[in-house]
Amino acid sequence: MQQTIDPAVIEQVQRHAAAQKRRRQAVDAFMRVLAHVVLLLLSFMALIPAIWMISSSLKAPTEIFVTPIKWIPDRPQWSNYPRAFELAPLWLYFANTMIVCVIAVIGTTLSSCLVAYSFSRLRWPGRNFFFGLLLTTMMLPAIILIVPRFLMFSYVFVWPFKWIGTFLPLVVPTFFAVQGLYVFL
Repeated sequence: MQQTIDPAVIEQVQRHAAAQKRRRQAVDAFMRVLAHVVLLLLSFMALIPAIWMISSSLKAPTEIFVTPIKWIPDRPQWSNYPRAFELAPLWLYFANTMIVCVIAVIGTTLSSCLVAYSFSRLRWPGRNFFFGLLLTTMMLPAIILIVPRFLMFSYVFVWPFKWIGTFLPLVVPTFFAVQGLYVFL
């Protein structure tokens, strides 16, 4: 005994499925547009401080805090930039930052690669203990280590040279994979 399906029922089911698909596509399109609008608003809110900084850098001192806020200065003060470089040694600050960053990146990359390789490929006694220790150090907030590190660098590492006031406390620890997060990257 063979059953036949009424063509009208098939057509009704197909129409219903097509309507559901159109409805789902419309909702998906609306949600994508809504998500992009929210992301644009949040991006604009995140950019407001940078826009204010650039706008303020081009204003005269009397124009910066006037109310209502003027985002675009009447007469841009381009002379503020050379004056900033005269008042502070910004090129020295930039050079110091670049020296510390380049050395720290090299040290972190080298030491983290070695430690990560050791944990992932080599089998050695105490490996699990030290891996757990590495994970534990990641749970410590960096702020609680500031005073102990300062004391360590000022009292322990005295000979043959003083570490305080140099780049050494900033760059030497990076060669020993002291930040566990980078081992996992």
